[in-house]
Amino acid sequence: GHRVLGIEPGEDYAAHAREVHGVEVIAAPWREVDLPEGSFGLISANHVLEHLREPVAALRALERLLAPGGVIHVAVPNVFAAR
Repeated sequence: GHRVLGIEPGEDYAAHAREVHGVEVIAAPWREVDLPEGSFGLISANHVLEHLREPVAALRALERLLAPGGVIHVAVPNVFAAR
């Protein structure tokens, strides 16, 4: 019963997600996506931040999209896991 929306800068990856997983995906860099403030109850950035040049700016943008009482879930690789 939840609406799911993805943002993926690569058109091929976005198309794959649409076709294989049946989810709505916007194919654009995060800075180019215009979404209403406060419109998401849950935002997940799973293994995303380590690929961004400006991760703090991205987190601030995500915060603006978060509804009151919403949650941002972030996961990044553990650089020490291989040691």
